[in-house]
Amino acid sequence: MKKDKLKSLDLRYFLVPFSILLILFSIMTFTAINKRVSQKYLSFEQEAINIAEGYSHALVYSHDAHKIVTELLEEN
Repeated sequence: MKKDKLKSLDLRYFLVPFSILLILFSIMTFTAINKRVSQKYLSFEQEAINIAEGYSHALVYSHDAHKIVTELLEEN
């Protein structure tokens, strides 16, 4: 009888800290992954904005160049 009580007591001393550590580890992992995903999302968004601005400037410059070339061709 006493042996069974010791076994169950030992098991509780193991399971309670293990469960607490497992829960803490899971929470920390979840928050770290969410933070990393948010950082990457913001980084991708900023890169997309920079690329769009680059294309926008290229279109403006090509439109201006087209007007200048057209005017020069009409002069001759």
